[in-house]
Amino acid sequence: KKEKMAEPQSPHTCPTHGSACAINPAQWEMSAKLGVSAPLLHEAYMAAQEKVERAKKHEPQVTNDLKFMAKQNGGKMEGLDFRVKGFGSLFRKITFGCGKRIVHGESPALQDVLDDPSMDMNDVLRYTMVFPSDQYTQSVSNVIEALLDAGYSEGAMNNFWPAKGELTTYVGINSFFRTKCTRAGSYYEFELQFHTPESLEVKQNSAHLYYEEFRTELDEKKRARLYSQMILCFRECPVPDGGPRRRPG
Repeated sequence: KKEKMAEPQSPHTCPTHGSACAINPAQWEMSAKLGVSAPLLHEAYMAAQEKVERAKKHEPQVTNDLKFMAKQNGGKMEGLDFRVKGFGSLFRKITFGCGKRIVHGESPALQDVLDDPSMDMNDVLRYTMVFPSDQYTQSVSNVIEALLDAGYSEGAMNNFWPAKGELTTYVGINSFFRTKCTRAGSYYEFELQFHTPESLEVKQNSAHLYYEEFRTELDEKKRARLYSQMILCFRECPVPDGGPRRRPG
């Protein structure tokens, strides 16, 4: 009786789980180019799954609160369909973070990558609130106060509106807030961006393609070129009336 021959495997097939692995061939190919090992890739996969599920648990209450606050202050929420970062996007981000360290000669542990501030891992649940330029400054202040009154606590507040003559690759305010602590002392942190219609337009259109390429590019010369292109995109974006012209803080 002839034995059934094993099916040939792609060079990017999971060595542990074979074709039954949930990681698709394109993701294996990306990890191979970055030098990310199979065990580390599996850890990244599980971490991405856990982070997305945790975001979904906290999303309903945060969404309802923010929608109400935006409406109360003459603004609106944008991009709510994308408030929870997609699993594929997050998995790719974590894998690239591992690969970037490997390229620089490190042997990264996954937790070190997740804890790296430059990875911005607090944007799995993220929101964008938009106010007209002539209401922006006061409305942002009102929403922050409303969040604190509702029991949220404030995390980092990064103000990217440039001072006169400054060049920047981004404009707007990116803030982070924490949900109320549970009895166990845990909370969930999410991102809230404040934009004007003009700044959101630039971010989502002309600057977006350059940013997508920039964040996964390892060649420093190419990164510098893309960086310059993003500066050009935001150079003409108007600062809102009474706008908070200060650098990230």
